Amino acid sequence: MVKITEEGVKFRSYIDGSVHYFTPEESIKIQQDLGADLIIAFDECSPFPAEHVVVKKGMERTHRWLTRSLEQHKKMKNNQALYGWFRVAL
Repeated sequence: MVKITEEGVKFRSYIDGSVHYFTPEESIKIQQDLGADLIIAFDECSPFPAEHVVVKKGMERTHRWLTRSLEQHKKMKNNQALYGWFRVAL
């Protein structure tokens, strides 16, 4: 039901079977359009339990998605806060 790639996430709705595709940029745009006070950056949630290498790859992708989310967020001049922007060094 879910396909995760570097570009984004494609999934099939459990409600009606329709296919949806979200990128970090699209996620930020939707939240901005909704007028959210606090916007959540796009991230990849690793399964639990998972091997270290799987979690590390997911965290690295999340960091790349965070960069893209931040760039999209900067395009809008508003008072919406972006939650989840941080840098992690491994």
